[in-house]
Amino acid sequence: FINGNIYFNGRYYKEMTIKNDEVLSVSDDEMLLCDNVIDLKGKYVYPGFHDSHMHLENNGKTLSDIILYNVSSIDEVINISKKYISKYPDKELYFGRGWNQDYFVEKRLLHRLDLDKICDNVPVIFVRACGHMCVLNTKAIQILNLKEQIDGGTFDLETGIFCETACDYAISHLASKRNVKDEKQYLLKAIKEANAYGITSVGTNDLYDYKLEAVSKALTELEEENNLNIMVFHQVGSAVKDYLKCKEIFKDSKYNIVDSIKIFMDGSLGAKTAWLRDNYVGEEHNGVIACNLEEVRKLVKEAYENNIKIVGHAIGDNAILTLANYFAEVDKTNKLRNGIIHVQITDKAILDFIKENNILTYTQPIFLDYDMFIVHQRVGDLALSSYAFNTINKLGIHQSFGTDCPVESCNPFNNLYCAVTRMNLKGDTVYLSNEAVTIKEAFDCYTKEGAYAVGYENKLGQLSNGYLANFFIIENDLFEIEPKQLKDIKVLETYVCGKKVF
Repeated sequence: FINGNIYFNGRYYKEMTIKNDEVLSVSDDEMLLCDNVIDLKGKYVYPGFHDSHMHLENNGKTLSDIILYNVSSIDEVINISKKYISKYPDKELYFGRGWNQDYFVEKRLLHRLDLDKICDNVPVIFVRACGHMCVLNTKAIQILNLKEQIDGGTFDLETGIFCETACDYAISHLASKRNVKDEKQYLLKAIKEANAYGITSVGTNDLYDYKLEAVSKALTELEEENNLNIMVFHQVGSAVKDYLKCKEIFKDSKYNIVDSIKIFMDGSLGAKTAWLRDNYVGEEHNGVIACNLEEVRKLVKEAYENNIKIVGHAIGDNAILTLANYFAEVDKTNKLRNGIIHVQITDKAILDFIKENNILTYTQPIFLDYDMFIVHQRVGDLALSSYAFNTINKLGIHQSFGTDCPVESCNPFNNLYCAVTRMNLKGDTVYLSNEAVTIKEAFDCYTKEGAYAVGYENKLGQLSNGYLANFFIIENDLFEIEPKQLKDIKVLETYVCGKKVF
């Protein structure tokens, strides 16, 4: 690659040579003899993004089902769904995702009777945007025939609202029919979208329970067919035996790397199921503990004894501190690089404890786009010390960025925009501007820190001799562009291990 602006270590170089899947050199004058010379014509080349936490397969499935993101009314939900059903009238289950009651003009949750208006003879499940709450129609409730509450979750048969483990239970029992052919199509769709945004590797939570067999087989076949155009670092849920099973399945794989065990401590802020130390403002509850705490504590210990890394979903301050304490109990040096995903509702003492015990953080700046409008209503003054990306960086805590896609779009430029501007995507509201990071810091969180989180800091995250040739090409100088324009950047080309994938 010649006549370019190739980013490495804080400056730009003119030329880059790659061979097979690795970078041979990045320089200004070392033109090596190559079979193929590509003139960049002044374009900019950057190491590929690593989305540190998402759900790759789930995003592909979401893109294939009823899409309810940013819908502004319950009537619109009904109309969108009826159009989908008229197009696909023979499905045995209708699944949708993305609704958010705070965007509805009605300002209420969906109800089973709303879904009955859509379809009353086939089960319907609509998952809230956060993934921690869903609503079922009457037919789906009848099929489940639940009599007792489920540990770590709640459900209301009158409203059809299911939260946390009860939501997972409903989905796994009603949507349990998985086949490899469908899974491959979901994955291909999700990978194509990720590549279009310059994403070359992901940390993803797709291998668990009823999906493990079909999804792992689909991933294996895609790799064998040379169609797995992304590096996949698996966060397996949620047991040592499943982790070891996946290690065996992918033992000879280059693109499927089994990274960690993924656990859930609590729910989401939007659904008021994140586990807080104090009650939600104006409420008589402090969220949901989405696990058996003693079992999690034992799992952290068992994993440590077997040299297995743990990453845990924790949004509320109580969930974050509890998991951090479990990690500290087994190893204050954190040699396995255990990490906490989300780390949203915090105070300085919690972040100091995370720093003291060398715990990694996986954060999602794009969450600001919605959460800045509800966080104070939910947690009061704790809003002033939450989503503290700059404080995390200044403390020297390892912080890698992701999107939790399909909770949000996997678009990394929206994520960078929110991290740097602390504004919503409309650009009309700012939240805690003192917690903004520089574009350089944000980009490092999306590249070098992501590589560190998965133990690939000597192979991913930068363009240098011996590193994998994972990169994207754009027209703009990423570090000179007006911050508000970050979300408008378009990727021209993406390469994964030296292969052009977009």
